[in-house]
Amino acid sequence: MLVPNSPSGGDAFARLTNPFSVQPATEDGFYGRDQELDILIQRSLGSGESTIVVSEFPNGKGSLVRELQRRLQDEICRISFVDAQTLHHTCTPDQFWYQALSQLGAPRRPRYAYRDVASLLAGASGERRILIIDGIQVIAHLPAFAYPDPWGMLRAFTQSQGLVLVGTSNVDLVALTEMTRNLTLGSPFFNAMRELVLGPLDAAGAATPSRARVA
Repeated sequence: MLVPNSPSGGDAFARLTNPFSVQPATEDGFYGRDQELDILIQRSLGSGESTIVVSEFPNGKGSLVRELQRRLQDEICRISFVDAQTLHHTCTPDQFWYQALSQLGAPRRPRYAYRDVASLLAGASGERRILIIDGIQVIAHLPAFAYPDPWGMLRAFTQSQGLVLVGTSNVDLVALTEMTRNLTLGSPFFNAMRELVLGPLDAAGAATPSRARVA
């Protein structure tokens, strides 16, 4: 959990263990899900489509997007990973954006605005920026996010070919849209995202290491 040591300090966090999640699979312990990984990689690096990975808890969503992060590290892109379940209830949009944008090369600021997302595009030089949020439904319940501005900034990641958002959620897109209906201006925020439903891992997949680690 990220606990702010000061009310306004975007970089003032004490990092604690998330007590609500099952331990994600390690690199050597990731099995199956090759089809889902291929879809996420193609959308992230190819079509530029943003995706919500949906399944009930626990079904490997966190492990899947962490494996995606590992697979993309050798590609021409920059990746930011935020575990929303570690965000403190008092987390502000500025604290969230500090964590998310600093990993993408944005300068540190006391306040963040849409121009900071736009600047990532201006300095991209063909390098795609990918923001991964594990547990994105949590953000909709944070009091400081009950306003359009932070959602407008997140929308930029779903509407530009240079920026991609990959999220996980334990509720589907219909429920996410309803949760955020009054928090966005114009069309619902999640309308711009595609859903990838993560079903149970079958016996064959559970017994087969992901192909990237098969000798």
